[in-house]
Parts: sequence; structure tokens; C-alpha cells
Amino acid sequence: AYRLEVLGDSLLIISWCLGLWKAGFQIYANKVCQMQALIEKMVICHGLSSRSQAGEMFRHVYRELNAEADAVAGRAENAGTIVTDSPPPRLLRLMFDGSVTTSRASGGWILYGADDIVVDDAAEWRVVAWQSFIFPTKVSITAAELEACFAGVRFLHAYLQGPEFARLHFSQWHPYNFAAVPELQLSERMSWL
Repeated sequence: AYRLEVLGDSLLIISWCLGLWKAGFQIYANKVCQMQALIEKMVICHGLSSRSQAGEMFRHVYRELNAEADAVAGRAENAGTIVTDSPPPRLLRLMFDGSVTTSRASGGWILYGADDIVVDDAAEWRVVAWQSFIFPTKVSITAAELEACFAGVRFLHAYLQGPEFARLHFSQWHPYNFAAVPELQLSERMSWL
């Protein structure tokens, strides 16, 4: 059985994934539902459970603790790799981040693994895989963060199915084109308040 924690520095995205807040845009709500469905599949098919004693797989961390995922997102290139072809480690940590500048928007994630943890020190974790991607058009930081989280969860689902599925993720997955979604009224965006 695998134990997972998904970490990000966006309190909004983490709160949506935990079901604490409702996403105002339908497309955001759909992405959250897709992630929850993938997590549920991994729970059923692979015995996935939370690393947290509270049973929550998603956890907010401060920006300083998410620096490596921030660096991957900031690479702003369409790249990614599986660092090891060994069987998935028992303990998994997925970290994600989004990046938006005046000229581009990008996202990224890193999957770490460990078989045993003594003090939960960074030295006990090894990089299993990572991905950085660029959006085809300008998007909000919320969209970039959510898509990075979704991409990481989607990769993890493929990774637990086997190395061939994990490799297919990199060739078949592309960030969602949020520019194709019409703007909603302000009242619809603020429905979570």
C-alpha cells in the first residue's frame, strides 16, 4: 500500500481539494472533481492512503517550503522525466506550484518517494519524477496552480499503473487551454464567499 501527501503553497487550491471551499468557476470545480476521482481510483486500485494521521492527502505549506516545486514551475519549459524506473516507493510526496509573469504562465510538480522515514528530513526523500509546462496563453495564478496540481495527480495515477503508462503521460498530457473558457460574472466567481 502507498501513502501520499500532496503539498502546495496555494491555500485556495488545497482548500478546494479538501472540500473546505467551493470553486467558483465551473472549470475549476471540474478539475477538482477530476483530481478527487483519480485519488479515489488510486485508493481502490492501489491501496493509496494519506501520510497524515488526520487522513487528509492535501496539505498547505508556506512558500519557503515549496521552493523546489516553484523552481520547476519557473523553468517555464515543456519538459519532464521519470528519474527512476524502480517500483514506486511506499511513501509519496507530490509538490506543485504555478508561476505567472508579465510574459508567460507555467506550472510544475515534483514527485518524491521514500520507503522509510525516520525524521521526515529532505535527505530521506528522493526525486522520482518531475514536470514543467508552459500554458499556450496567459492564465491566472489560480489556473496555473490548479493545473500543476492536476498534472501531478494525473501523473501519479499513471505511475502507479506502471512505467509505460507514466512515460505516456509526458507525451499525451498538455495543460488545459483556459483561454477557451468564457469569463463568468463576478457574482459567479465569488460564490464561495
